[in-house]
Amino acid sequence: MLKITIFWRTVLLFCAYLFLVNGTMMLFYILTESPESLSSEMQKAITSDASTVTKKLEKEIKHKSITEEIKNPADFQFLKTVMEKEKRDMQILDLSGNVISEIHLENGIKRKKLTENDVKIIQAKGLLMSKGYAGLIRSTVEIAMPLKVDGKVLGLVQVSYPKTNPLRLRKVVTFAVAVETIVVALLAMLFSKWFTIPIRELIKATEQMAKGHLGYQAKIKSSDEIGDLSNTFNYMSKSLADMTKMRRELTADISHELRSPLARIRASAESLFDKVIDDEKERERYLQDICEEVDDLNSLIGDLLELSKLELDKVNLERSLVNLKELITGVVSKINPIAKRKGVTLEIDIENRIPELSLDGRRISRVIGNLVDNSLKYTNSHGRIKVTAAEKGDCVEVNVEDNGRGIPQEELQFIFERFYRIDKSRARDTGGTGLGLAIAKQIIKAHGGEITAQSKLGEGTKITFYLPKKAKG
Repeated sequence: MLKITIFWRTVLLFCAYLFLVNGTMMLFYILTESPESLSSEMQKAITSDASTVTKKLEKEIKHKSITEEIKNPADFQFLKTVMEKEKRDMQILDLSGNVISEIHLENGIKRKKLTENDVKIIQAKGLLMSKGYAGLIRSTVEIAMPLKVDGKVLGLVQVSYPKTNPLRLRKVVTFAVAVETIVVALLAMLFSKWFTIPIRELIKATEQMAKGHLGYQAKIKSSDEIGDLSNTFNYMSKSLADMTKMRRELTADISHELRSPLARIRASAESLFDKVIDDEKERERYLQDICEEVDDLNSLIGDLLELSKLELDKVNLERSLVNLKELITGVVSKINPIAKRKGVTLEIDIENRIPELSLDGRRISRVIGNLVDNSLKYTNSHGRIKVTAAEKGDCVEVNVEDNGRGIPQEELQFIFERFYRIDKSRARDTGGTGLGLAIAKQIIKAHGGEITAQSKLGEGTKITFYLPKKAKG
């Protein structure tokens, strides 16, 4: 699509305005110009020119038997060459006003036919100026002079000079400017309508949003600044709709996450309150369950607060120079006993040349711990989890790879969303709040890095994140 920006639209409108103004000025000039003054200005010049042409013809026919040639018009054809060289519309006439020879350079010229009285005036005064017709807005000035040789008048020369006819031009220009004004007015109306259609559509879209229809998309197909504004508006509208949807889902998710532990706490408390349980050890177990549920709720609330701060960029990273190999080794060593009890092998492969990085060590440890812990939950006995780290350009690449159950491709895009669990039926058994990967993503993002996931069902999952060597956040 051809891009016509608002700038060029404005230029086109301005040009149309100038076109109208110039036409008006031209009309004013024509209306105030005197037709007589135009003829007066031309009179001396064309009279002198006609006299020069006549003298050239007289020179050519001198010393010839002119009387016989006038009686026989064909004998005058030798003058054609001279007449053509002069590049004038002209005629040679006999003393009766009959045309003997002529040259036409322009079509449409209608010369005035000389009468006997005109011939007498020319012979007496040596000049006759008259007007002819050459078109809608053009007329001619006809200059007739006697053709003399040795003082004897042998014939007449009539030269035509086309010129603009001011009176006719007034009418034509007046009509043209009137038409021009109407056309420009219509074009301006069409232009204004064309220009304001996308603006009206944007107004409609904002009204729809004001009524609560978040996600409404402005239907504007344009490649100029208004098109860019429309695209930005549509993006904003979609973002607001997505945020509202996320807020509702978050409320529903939190309600769901709180409902189950609160119900269990209530059930245990009621059992103790009603003295249904007499055995002291059983009572202690119920109290222990209540404490564990409260701890889980505290953990959930803490994770939610942490995630909210990270998403709002309200977290101040406690950066320091960190040896990444020591940090990863420390995290894995704490999880290794649990992995051994489950029969899962933990491996570490970290390059020694990785430089110290400016990181929030506590939060990066949490990311690695969450990733390894997730892999451990979904890796069966005799499985393997491998943690690797290596330099890659301006970043350090860290991978946590397992040969566990894997993640379905259709669910892979959701694993970094809050409260997402791969196997919802086992959510209670595997534990956790469902916020670990969402928090991990925000922590890596806060460090100026990125995190991705690859997985194949039945073969395992690989989570990769990148940390810049130079701090960006």
